Amino acid sequence: MTFEPKTYQATASIGACIAGLAIPDAVVILHGGAGCDIKLHSLMRFHNPSGEVHRRVVCTKITEADLVLDPGQVLARLAQDIVRRVKARMLVVTSASFVEIAGIDRDRLGQDLEKLLGIPSVYVYAPDFSGDLFEGYGRALAALAERFALPGTPAISGMDKRVNLVGYLFDRPFYEHVANIDLLTSYMAELGLVLNTALLGGGMSGRLADLPRAGAAVTLPGGEAASDVLVRRLGHVRIDVPWPIGIAATREFLVRLGDAFGCMDGAVGLADREEARVRSVLRQAAEPLVGRPVAVFSDGPRLGGLLGLCRDLRMVPVLAGALDGRTAAVGAAAEGVEVLDAPGLNAVESRLRQAVSDRAIDLVIGTTNEVQCARRCGVTGVEFGMPCRGWQPLSPSPFIGFEGVLATATRILEAMGT
Repeated sequence: MTFEPKTYQATASIGACIAGLAIPDAVVILHGGAGCDIKLHSLMRFHNPSGEVHRRVVCTKITEADLVLDPGQVLARLAQDIVRRVKARMLVVTSASFVEIAGIDRDRLGQDLEKLLGIPSVYVYAPDFSGDLFEGYGRALAALAERFALPGTPAISGMDKRVNLVGYLFDRPFYEHVANIDLLTSYMAELGLVLNTALLGGGMSGRLADLPRAGAAVTLPGGEAASDVLVRRLGHVRIDVPWPIGIAATREFLVRLGDAFGCMDGAVGLADREEARVRSVLRQAAEPLVGRPVAVFSDGPRLGGLLGLCRDLRMVPVLAGALDGRTAAVGAAAEGVEVLDAPGLNAVESRLRQAVSDRAIDLVIGTTNEVQCARRCGVTGVEFGMPCRGWQPLSPSPFIGFEGVLATATRILEAMGT
């Protein structure tokens, strides 16, 4: 057993806060101590430099005396204050684990806050001792689905072609995520589908009320619990899809949609056309990358796609790290690659230094932490994931789909100075 800092050392409650930030007209309260507030802002201020984390997220900074006497009153006062100041239309609340000993009635908390504030209010139970930021984000998705997936909404014409998109879609308000949502919307439109609501896709809180006006839940990793709510409450059909990162995974994404909605010919035709276009561009433009050894670090559900994308560029993945410990999610893409399971920062640096000494790696793709480590070792790095300090796109730049292959290739070529 080793005790060292991890990339994804953010707790589940912080993951719930990140999810709340994906709703532009919502405010978020972290019900916990001052240390929780410091950790949240320290982790997010570089990853999301828009200032939203400071304006729309507050912490109760509860004391031991408040915890014993009446922590609910502290929460109520803070909720009234921030909702009034920001003119919020929705409230998301989560709590640090030590507050749980105060005996919070989780089932009633959201209802009581709604009566007090007059706006939709959701409590996300995301205990810090049972998961990381992805666990907390997923719990937030499920809590939002429970609040807004209200049975009884009248059916509308063409509901069987309207879908909700559910998963870990949006962790900061920049053009990479906006471009991802736009790209998925265009793919669905070409297959005759209509994107009803993306949970969470960066849209306003009012969009969440439209969740019942669809017939299926297209479920990306991280959205499984929320999709189960939509199935149970609304009778949705659940369609699990992989992260469409890289050519193979994007084709699989489209094929699963084609199979589920009876439009396989359209899905295969779209994949064939776009793959041919991308490969024709890469054939010459990505020539400087052929045979370059690369190390890739990400959360497990996206790591397999990134490894496939590197192979699309005819690079050679030799080292990978499932930073969240979800190594099983990497799948067959890990074949022939050394995969580190939930490596700490010290372990990553040690392994990279060894690889650089052996001249076995030319590029590192990972979060700010792995990229900074690579640069200390004298190797080029390209940022991906959270935290991400240097990569702040100012124009649409998706990392998914066929366009994402070209956008990522461009970033790598620029970083390597080729």
